[in-house]
Amino acid sequence: MRDQLAAAGHAGDRAATELGARLHPFVEGAFKQLFDGPTTTTPDGHLIVFSLRDLPDELKPIGTLLTLDAVWRRVSNPAIRRPRLVVVDEAWLLMKERSGAEFLFRMAKASRKHWAGLTVCTQDTADVLGSDLGKAVVANAATQVLLRQASQAIDEITQTFDLSAGERQFLLSADKGQGLLSAGTQRVAFQSIASPTEHYLVTSNPAELAGYAETGDIGDADTELSYVDLGFADDTPQAGDGDEFGSSGPDDHIELDAA
Repeated sequence: MRDQLAAAGHAGDRAATELGARLHPFVEGAFKQLFDGPTTTTPDGHLIVFSLRDLPDELKPIGTLLTLDAVWRRVSNPAIRRPRLVVVDEAWLLMKERSGAEFLFRMAKASRKHWAGLTVCTQDTADVLGSDLGKAVVANAATQVLLRQASQAIDEITQTFDLSAGERQFLLSADKGQGLLSAGTQRVAFQSIASPTEHYLVTSNPAELAGYAETGDIGDADTELSYVDLGFADDTPQAGDGDEFGSSGPDDHIELDAA
């Protein structure tokens, strides 16, 4: 492409000369490492990692778009269609760029057509609710989980999610692991308690990570108690004997009163 632009510029094409000057930093200048040659790897495999850490700030929007394009091509490719879940953590990094917000909106609207789901996570819901595209992403979510919220953002959250006075106060005073689970018009408060092993795997507390690295121990975790056995005993119906949840009779069903 660079050679074609140079040839057009030498031929007197003014538009090509101006375009070549604009592209100069990306093909010969400080940013050429992203575009100075063909792709050296094939983005295919069980685990694919796109690292944007070493990109200059000026190139991160471009790198983000290239990564999002690769994700969308994989999700929408009918030749390799399968159930997928696209998880976007720290969504504010995408929402601050309009192109990233548009990607999330497109995924929220069209992912189910491609046998895929979208999970958007952010520590501050104001990051998502600060734009019309972010509000549209929330509106298209079948399930919403709200954890403790800051008092500065609770008014907008109350309006967006149509919270009651009790739900509003609950989110302002919720402890670690407590939150509201919303599905459709139904909401329920919950508390998530991680086992020691789960806590060891997911914690991001620098002090705890330093302690694990120093001692190589996960504390008083008991591997026998760090999970819940969901298997079926020999004298209980198997999952295939009843419905998809293993229920084989009317007594196995639990009626939930929505009142």
